Amino acid sequence: MDYNEFATKIKDKYPQYKDMDNRELAQRMVDKYPNTYDVTFEDEQEPTYKLEGGVSKTVDLTPSGIVNQLGDTLGAAAVAPIIALRDKTSVKEAFNRNKGRYLDSRKNDPLAKIQDFTTDMAVYSALPFARAFKGAGTLSKVGNSALTGLYQGGLIGGLESLKNNGNLSGTGTGAGVGATLGAGFPIVGRTIKAVTSPKVVSALTSVPEKYLTRAIEAEKAGNSLFQGQWNPDTAYQGVGRKIREAKKMLPTKEAFAEEFNKQGKRAVQGLENLKNKAGADISEVLEKLGQEEAIDINGLKNALNTNIKSYAKGGDINPALETASRDIEQVQNLLQNETKPIDLHNIKEMLYDKANYETQGGTIRNDVLKGMANQVNNFLRTKVPEYQKPNDVYSMVKDLERGLGGLNQNTVAGKLANYGNVNNTLSGYDTKIKQLNDLLPREQQFLPRVKEIIADQNEINNIQHLIGDNFVRTPRSLEKVYDLERLQALENLQNKTGVNIMDEFNNVRAREALEQPAPGQGGGSGSAQGFINNVLRPAISTTATALGTLGGGFYGGLSSGLISTLLYSPKIMGQGYVKVGGSPFLQKLFASQGQEAPQWFVPLLYGGANE
Repeated sequence: MDYNEFATKIKDKYPQYKDMDNRELAQRMVDKYPNTYDVTFEDEQEPTYKLEGGVSKTVDLTPSGIVNQLGDTLGAAAVAPIIALRDKTSVKEAFNRNKGRYLDSRKNDPLAKIQDFTTDMAVYSALPFARAFKGAGTLSKVGNSALTGLYQGGLIGGLESLKNNGNLSGTGTGAGVGATLGAGFPIVGRTIKAVTSPKVVSALTSVPEKYLTRAIEAEKAGNSLFQGQWNPDTAYQGVGRKIREAKKMLPTKEAFAEEFNKQGKRAVQGLENLKNKAGADISEVLEKLGQEEAIDINGLKNALNTNIKSYAKGGDINPALETASRDIEQVQNLLQNETKPIDLHNIKEMLYDKANYETQGGTIRNDVLKGMANQVNNFLRTKVPEYQKPNDVYSMVKDLERGLGGLNQNTVAGKLANYGNVNNTLSGYDTKIKQLNDLLPREQQFLPRVKEIIADQNEINNIQHLIGDNFVRTPRSLEKVYDLERLQALENLQNKTGVNIMDEFNNVRAREALEQPAPGQGGGSGSAQGFINNVLRPAISTTATALGTLGGGFYGGLSSGLISTLLYSPKIMGQGYVKVGGSPFLQKLFASQGQEAPQWFVPLLYGGANE
């Protein structure tokens, strides 16, 4: 399908892409899944044919080309006077304009290409058989067949080369191939020279172009997809076995749990390292504080008294003095007018020890103790600036320790496994985890690996969900797998395990499409519309066109109808195209002449080319 149609289908299924350019969206999907979709991006152009000497001219002397040119000329000439009067222009101008419209109309009509193809086939297949050699012996038959192939192949090759390349370079090649094959296959009707290409064959048979190309490449490599008898009930069994093999290699829940435990241990160890480092830094600072002289603390004493009085709130009864008088008195006795910085630190630690920091709020006494501790700490930080940094780090580490549930690797591991979920986010746990990770040196950080494990686990879960055990138990169910998500899951399963699933899967798909007797019946890209709708009706239409132009009789019509019908068959036309296009013999034959086998030479009845 073309990129506009493909992009429209993607947007219908995934509305988030509705504002993206059709061509860009289609190109991204094809780049991401190169073996999944058959999408065309070329805008067809009017062909220009070049004669020898470089003169440009539209030259199409094939049967369909002659018929079309004659029809376009007669049709344009018939209405030219009327159009000239209506548009007030010359008859010549009206004729040229109308002929151009006929060309454009036929160029954009897919049925016209099929009609052209059928016309050419009908004429080429009706070319007479040479009878230069008399007698009924094998040598006479071979000689006449070789001569027939020589002139037919030369004629067809020349016409097609003139049409497509602007020269007659294909005459000799066509004659050589025709003579060689004609000598090998005396019955002329077993092969038909067809003007075709992968796109045309795909349009005729509804077999995706990618499958035709895949089958040809396999044929060239000597690994034909058509080995053994086709059985749709068993065709996918090999793919099913590979899926089973690959799924056994996927990591288990226990394996993921072990990975999270490793990172939990890493996080706890990192927290412990930070705690020890902060403690060592504080000890170093305290050692320096022990060497410093006493400082004036009258300001601190006044602040402490003011804070204690505030608990009375103007009343005669002070709750602070009633509940914590002994603690307050002890601190007041310890604080002299001049006190060493190290002693201030020791008083703070004493208060920290008495206070309960594990719970929010608490008793009045607890509030008093924590308030005094904070006042002493803030005073010391102001008077001794170097005291600030190690204490800030230590406080942060202690806060992280409380927020992470302590130094318990199992607890931390369980939380890490749920990193990014709603509960972790709302509780603030993820914030604590990130803070801890950011405090650690790069080589000790654990969060990047946690994110990788979670992504890997989600991908594995998605594969298990989309590629269920039913594909292993009933491999034939794989023939219905065309949705983007499952195809991507198959590729992910292959990438995760290294088991080559997709090659065999696509090979079966290609053969399945090429084993159908009629297009759209199971393996084609169209829907199952029925044999008459898919084959006979277009065949009748195209045959009528050919008969109308050629004036053939009953037998000519019957022959053309049979040929047209066979052209639509994936099993006949599609396999014939593949087997000739991938024939090592033909490839070597053309290679000996420094050429590639042309796509216009395709036997319709492939059996004749391989017997």
